[in-house]
Amino acid sequence: GVGVQGGNIKQAANSGTDYFIIGRSIIGSKDPLKTAKTLQHQLVRVNIAD
Repeated sequence: GVGVQGGNIKQAANSGTDYFIIGRSIIGSKDPLKTAKTLQHQLVRVNIAD
């Protein structure tokens, strides 16, 4: 998993992952919307998101 579980989006992408487990990071956040947007931004930066 990414975020709370200690994983790094860039490392996961470079390893060839097809899915990013990010739910716990979003649900457990004090500001879930901000966390979701931050994760989305990170995915875009590594050319994963559409």
